[in-house]
Amino acid sequence: MASEYELLRTQHHELLHRCVATKVGAPFILCGIRKCRRDKACTGPMQPSRHTRGAVQAQQLLGMSGNACARLPACIAAQEDDNYAVYQTHARQELEAARFRKTSERQLRQLASRPWPSAAATSLLTSSPCHPTSNAKKKG
Repeated sequence: MASEYELLRTQHHELLHRCVATKVGAPFILCGIRKCRRDKACTGPMQPSRHTRGAVQAQQLLGMSGNACARLPACIAAQEDDNYAVYQTHARQELEAARFRKTSERQLRQLASRPWPSAAATSLLTSSPCHPTSNAKKKG
């Protein structure tokens, strides 16, 4: 029975590789599955691949089953090593871009949740003598 972490890791792994395969254009160029080409997205079966051997061994050394990252989309699993290396480059770039997006969303949330300026600071913001809350001397 797989742990909750392994199930989450499996879902993350599948989502990442399906997104990258779609972005790289695998459904249009590499994939022979008609449904993927029709959907214009990677929706084919996930198959065990020799390309993931290192990741499986790393997970097994950590005491997990290794099944979390053992499968790739069928079109990617069947690729030669040269093509898979290009695919891996795209996968790393997508991971980095996702981290950047997550960071910038977090920063936007932090900016949005900052408190309003205090009343004293507000009066400094309205220095126009025509403004009713202005503390500037009115010419009279």
